[in-house]
Amino acid sequence: MPVSTVALIFSGDTGRLRSWIVPDDDAQIAAYVSPNPGESVLVIPLDQYSAAAGLEALQAIVNAATGKSPGGADRYIMVDAGGNVGHALFASPACGDGAFPGYEMRQHPTATAGAFFIDAIKWFYASSRATGRRLRGQPGSRKRPSRRL
Repeated sequence: MPVSTVALIFSGDTGRLRSWIVPDDDAQIAAYVSPNPGESVLVIPLDQYSAAAGLEALQAIVNAATGKSPGGADRYIMVDAGGNVGHALFASPACGDGAFPGYEMRQHPTATAGAFFIDAIKWFYASSRATGRRLRGQPGSRKRPSRRL
């Protein structure tokens, strides 16, 4: 059977595209009937997939079909016991995504790896380890940190 469709796998919770299947034949998509918990499947024509120019275009197809547009709600950081942000990633706990060993997963729309987590108010600062200087708001600095993100 020739290929005429492609399956886009996305988070049913956020609408974020998680993966896609380009089969050798359409029977393979029919066999893929149960996505992981929290995931949904959108089957699109091969022509539409071929016309899509990259990941952003595939995400736009999912957005149009579901009416969802993932924002920062699915962006998480991994914070170690010392308050260091080790990773920033898109995740969906509804799909079974969880923290890496040795890290706590926290939702945050802008923090990046190398930032420092201070407290539950979610103050983040760029790490000063590379420069050896203290940055505004870090422990030991004289200035009080701003409360804005």
